[in-house]
Amino acid sequence: MRMLYASCRYDPFDRDAGSGVDFNMYEAFQQLGVELTHLGPFKDHRSLPEKLYRKAHRLFSRKLTAKFSKAYLHSCARIVDEAVARYQPDAIFTHNLIPPVYSRSSTSVIYKTDSILSNMHELCPTYSRLEFLHMLEWERKALQRSALIVTVNDWARKALLKDFHISTSRIMMMPISSSLPAEVIPQEEDKTISPNDLHLLSVGRRYHVKDSDKSIAITRMLRSKGINAQLRVVGLDGENADGVEFMGLYKKELCKKELTWRSMAENILAAFECVRTDEVTKK
Repeated sequence: MRMLYASCRYDPFDRDAGSGVDFNMYEAFQQLGVELTHLGPFKDHRSLPEKLYRKAHRLFSRKLTAKFSKAYLHSCARIVDEAVARYQPDAIFTHNLIPPVYSRSSTSVIYKTDSILSNMHELCPTYSRLEFLHMLEWERKALQRSALIVTVNDWARKALLKDFHISTSRIMMMPISSSLPAEVIPQEEDKTISPNDLHLLSVGRRYHVKDSDKSIAITRMLRSKGINAQLRVVGLDGENADGVEFMGLYKKELCKKELTWRSMAENILAAFECVRTDEVTKK
């Protein structure tokens, strides 16, 4: 099978890029003998009008602008379409919506998504209304363009069915595998939460976006009320304080290779073959 791996945003050869999913998925497909051609990462070079718009947006709204610029989506789509014409792959795999939004290629897309925007915005509306609608339309195009959509939980699956009317045959639900070695993962313990010993965890590499600042403020508030809260902040460096310990960034390149990602890749390929067979049958 020939596959165009369109990472676009993160380097599939860097285990620590993003969440590490692109690295692990690329490696898993490679182990299965898939003939791979990769694209990316590409930087989002925003045009002058885009930069001015974003500055003006910040003056009138405290909400975020869209994650990508429209010019970036068009640029990535052109690169993908050119690569498809050159390599003639059987499928395009992507872990983000960037490649399929404006792609004109007819090659089947396998789109792996960690979350659905409509769900996330309802839970935490971080984008302005206008920017949310832009991104929602991009997500709609990416989903319509995809032959197989791989998602990680039932919450996202229900949103695909309800908000986007995606047929169940095109949805594959599969939790994300851990890239951590088994020996560093503690055994599950039944533990009662006690104010005398409250352990908290904040994970993320972006201080404000991942709300590490709020986690620290909550820890301080709890301690001021006599609760022995201990917070560990993973993914960031900082100055340790009373009840707060910064653990830094875990170097995932030190991990041993796990079979879970390979198993995930096998299941994705099997599901894609089923979808492709159904498409051929319908034709």
